[in-house]
Amino acid sequence: MKLKMEKLKTILGKHEINEFEIIELGSDITDAKTQIVASGYGSQHHIASVVFENEKGKYVLGIRNANAKFKSGALKKFSNSKKLKMVSPDVLAKLSQIAGSVCPLTIDPKEVIVVIDESVAVMSDIVCGTGTIENAIKLSRQDFEKVMGAKYVRVAEVQYVRNENELDRYLSGVAPSASEVHLGNYLGAMKQFVDFQNTPGTENYYFLADYHAINTVHEGSSLRSNTQNVMLDYLGAGVDPEKSVFYIESQIPEIFEMTEVLNNAVTLGEMKRMHGYKDKLADPNQDENSINMGLFNYPILMAADILLFEPDFIPVGEDQAQHVEICRDMARSFNSRYGDILKIPELYVKEATGRVIGTDGERKMSKSIGNILGIFSDDNVIKKQIMAITTDPARIKVDDPGDPDKNPIFYYLEIIGHDKSKIEEYRERYRKGTIGDVEFKKEFFEIYREYISPMRDRRAKYAKDMDYVNDMVKENGKKARDVAMGVMDRVRTAIGVYRV
Repeated sequence: MKLKMEKLKTILGKHEINEFEIIELGSDITDAKTQIVASGYGSQHHIASVVFENEKGKYVLGIRNANAKFKSGALKKFSNSKKLKMVSPDVLAKLSQIAGSVCPLTIDPKEVIVVIDESVAVMSDIVCGTGTIENAIKLSRQDFEKVMGAKYVRVAEVQYVRNENELDRYLSGVAPSASEVHLGNYLGAMKQFVDFQNTPGTENYYFLADYHAINTVHEGSSLRSNTQNVMLDYLGAGVDPEKSVFYIESQIPEIFEMTEVLNNAVTLGEMKRMHGYKDKLADPNQDENSINMGLFNYPILMAADILLFEPDFIPVGEDQAQHVEICRDMARSFNSRYGDILKIPELYVKEATGRVIGTDGERKMSKSIGNILGIFSDDNVIKKQIMAITTDPARIKVDDPGDPDKNPIFYYLEIIGHDKSKIEEYRERYRKGTIGDVEFKKEFFEIYREYISPMRDRRAKYAKDMDYVNDMVKENGKKARDVAMGVMDRVRTAIGVYRV
């Protein structure tokens, strides 16, 4: 093992490569998959190096991204072969290599035909084998190219195959357009964030989309105040900065560079079909010339927010599902033009709380309509909101029988998870007219206050230590940007940005 590592370092030294990392993997590595997990770097940073033998007895070294799969026909074409078969461990040994940890950096190009797939050309950093099971090496793609004399061809297809030990990544964001969080926000988004971060096998990226908010918030002081308040609201709701990557959109400049790239992957006709734009046009007080480009391009910025972080799933409300679909279409359009560069995420719509009904009993809960139940508002404000809940209009007198299905309080009791037997008891009393609406609302106020009390207490604790909160968001932003920079580097290479 020592001799192999010395040989590798000697080769790197000849190319004046001094910046690299030798990764200790341990002794439990059995194959390439366990090597990826043990390295601590995701499969998007690993390459797979496979040695084949053709019908002429020539060896072919095929190199691809670990998430890609070789296309047999293309590999044969570019290696000038009619037949290819993987070589045996004995043949690998002749090349001073072992199965599962082939080191392309130490293979003499005079001994093999080297074919490197385009999926490697768009990687920022490269992790590969060292010829020993116990170690891997990480170096920049540019330094990898110095050694390999890289000439890229398309011989593989990226599939983003995840190892069973890799985590499912969830990503979601919220625009700090308003400073008051309500029950619809919590059940439609916040609670999902908390549920996902506490689910084994997941990693979670959550952000405050402050640039989205400038569509409607036109005062700098208001945007700053809203951002801080919504940040505290999400922390109060249970988003844990130790379990999730919680950051602010404006911390990641690559998002705005990616937005410009994606402007060229979508058509005017597609953008005009977006419901946000169509809803504005439906307003008799609006015309096409008065709609700002921020609103019109909202789905493009949203796509950049998503695609730069390579999530597997996007938890989204029903009203945002169309925007995620156009994001997926943009990624497909980009990939069809430049190759398999962008990962296409899946939607995750939790239908039960995708649309929380407001206190009017009809429309979606919304601050602009004024039909909300607050969470972090003063008790007096929340009590006033509860007392304004629409109830069964057929109940004229206190003891008139009522229809529980016409009183939203029963719906709220169910979606906040109140005791089912207690809910049924209330239903029976309501049907018989033995509980009046005012009494019922007062009892619901006490139940609701108990439900939101832990969140309010947690928020107050964070608000007393803003230095910690700001430092935490800054550090989380660095983690998020590391991911975005890697993807953006691949995108720049793919579209042909000139490197100096």
